[in-house]
Amino acid sequence: MQYQEQDIKHLKYVAIVYYKIIQILILGIIRTVLSPSKFDPRNQDSGDNKKDRWNEFLLHGQPPLA
Repeated sequence: MQYQEQDIKHLKYVAIVYYKIIQILILGIIRTVLSPSKFDPRNQDSGDNKKDRWNEFLLHGQPPLA
């Protein structure tokens, strides 16, 4: 059975859409798992003070105080 040209275009479109959805999901999972803030030693402080200063740096570009 031969596919019509329209059917082939539709199948290509569906394949691309599913590929993009899967790509977005995988990239989101990778970004969540490999979040730099989890592994940043500056965020491993037992208190929140150093963590807050580091977050201020990330938000406003001001380096945290030592």
